[in-house]
Amino acid sequence: NRPSAGGGKSFFALGDDDSDDDKDDDDEDLKLDSLGANWAAPDKDGGAADDADKDDLWNAAQAQTEAEKDREAERLQREEKVKAEAELAARKRMDEAAALGEDIKRKRQEEEVAAAALAEEEERRAEEVKAEARARAKEEVAAVTAEVDLDEQRNLMSKLEQEFNDNYSAGASPASDADFGF
Repeated sequence: NRPSAGGGKSFFALGDDDSDDDKDDDDEDLKLDSLGANWAAPDKDGGAADDADKDDLWNAAQAQTEAEKDREAERLQREEKVKAEAELAARKRMDEAAALGEDIKRKRQEEEVAAAALAEEEERRAEEVKAEARARAKEEVAAVTAEVDLDEQRNLMSKLEQEFNDNYSAGASPASDADFGF
């Protein structure tokens, strides 16, 4: 006996509630219920063909998923490899730049040391030249001797006296001069 919702009609039946027509309603219900029965009717072979098709589709989908996972893993490995190579190249460039910087720094220090040595050498040479010039000057000063040539001295004095007598002793006395008086 089927469940009914009031008046003898089945729960799934549609329409007005006629409690007088219980037998007619049951026939209609059977007709409606038989429509839905054909929807999921199993095949004669018990649905094995559909199951095989479903299994084939399922296996193909799983294979495709596995292939996609494998491709994704390979892509990630390639990306990691490229990233590692880029990091290695960057590290190599940084090391080369650091080595180049150290070489430049070392060369600059060597040049500064060489320049300082050259400047010190030039300063030492200049001091030597000054000391040598000073020594020569001292030698020249020390070499100068006071020599008196007495004959030359007498001749010079006699010339001076003669000139003095010729120029200044012309016989005029200061008293006889007209400008000289009181």
